[in-house]
This record gives sequence, C-alpha cells and structure tokens, in this order.
Amino acid sequence: MIVLQGDHGPGSTLNWDQIEKTYFLERLGILNAFHFPDGHTNGVYDTISPVNTFRLILNKLFATSLPILEDVSFMSNWLNPYLFVRDTHGTATADLNGFTPRVMLAHTKLGEPKKEGSPLDAEGNLKIMAVGVEIVFEKLLRGKLLKISLDGNDDYRLEFLLGKESIGVVKIKGKSKNSGLRNYVVNVPELVTVRGFDGLKIYPSGGDLEYAVGYIKSTGARHMPPYIKRGVTQPPG
Repeated sequence: MIVLQGDHGPGSTLNWDQIEKTYFLERLGILNAFHFPDGHTNGVYDTISPVNTFRLILNKLFATSLPILEDVSFMSNWLNPYLFVRDTHGTATADLNGFTPRVMLAHTKLGEPKKEGSPLDAEGNLKIMAVGVEIVFEKLLRGKLLKISLDGNDDYRLEFLLGKESIGVVKIKGKSKNSGLRNYVVNVPELVTVRGFDGLKIYPSGGDLEYAVGYIKSTGARHMPPYIKRGVTQPPG
C-alpha cells in the first residue's frame, strides 16, 4: 500500500467558476510517500515528487532499478491555471522567465475608473505578482496620455508593446505611504504614439510585495504624422 500526503497551497481556495479576487499562487506538491508492505510500516523518503512516486512503486513491487529523480516543485496561478512553471526559489521569487500572465482588457473591469485610495482587493481591481502582468487591448492605441490606477506605495515600470515588440518604457514612482489605489496620468513616449501600441506590460519594481492595477485608459490628442495618414505604419527610413 502506498500512502501519499499532499498540500494544495498556502490556505487558499480555488474557484473554478470565476476569477478569484485575490491573485493566489497555487502549489501542488506531495509532501510524503509511505510504503506499507504486508501491513508493516516502512517510511520511504521525507519528500517525493509524483513522477518519483511511480518509480518508487515500480522499484518496490517489480524489483526494477529506476533512479530517483531530482525533487522539484512547480507552480501556477489563476490567470493561467493549467500552465505550471518550475519553482526554484520559493513562491515569492520563482523562476518565471517568459511567464508574465496575459489578460485581455475586455475580459476585466480595468476600463472602469476607480476611486482614489480604494483597497487593492476591491471589486474590479487586478492584483498582480512580482513578475507583472501583460494587458492586451482590442485595438491599436495612439493616445498621448495614459490614465492608470496603481497601488500608490509601489514603484512600477510600464512597457508599451506593439505585438511582441517593446517600443517604449515609462517608470512610475510610488508617492503614497499607505496601500491603496492612486490615479496617475502618464505621458506616452512619442515613438509609441506614432507607431501605436496594442499591449502594456506592468512590472512592479519596488514596494511592499502587494501590487494591483485598477484602471487603464489611453487618451489625449493622437499624433498622426503624414506617413500614418497615407497608410504606412512605419516611419520613413
């Protein structure tokens, strides 16, 4: 008989019917595996991964000699619940290269203005991790200003995207001492307004490890140079 003990995460509950208000990180790991041959208890390893559990069963029951693999952990989140990436340094500093979650603006309430100072977990806000989040817009935007609500006691780096290409960066310095949304009006880099952008990556760059975005809107007079009006999307030369 094989008995497994596992844990699904740090006190969180997943809701498969709708997006959770809080951005929980879910970890699913087998903590212990025990083998009880003929009713006699015999502890086998303190920690063991699922793939090693099957190797262990084969070795014990069928006299095979499969090596035990490195014990590793993987993690996911509610934005990409079925995408697991390797966790090498613990939940807070996981190895998440290339794992910035993508969210369609139309599928959120980020298009609705939020009250200054409202809590991060208020309805309609999107809590984000240290790896940031990528917001995808339905159309090409060229506004000279970007209105955005972010947690006011954190620093952020905004990266404007055209497809997968990064075409401009703006940094925001947190000005509040207390947690809560703060409304900002950002000057969009001129090159971004010329080419247009259809995505925005939001990266926290400092603060209290609790990050959120509540509102995003491109506004202001659009910069439409002659070559744009002629239907050319790239600057001459």
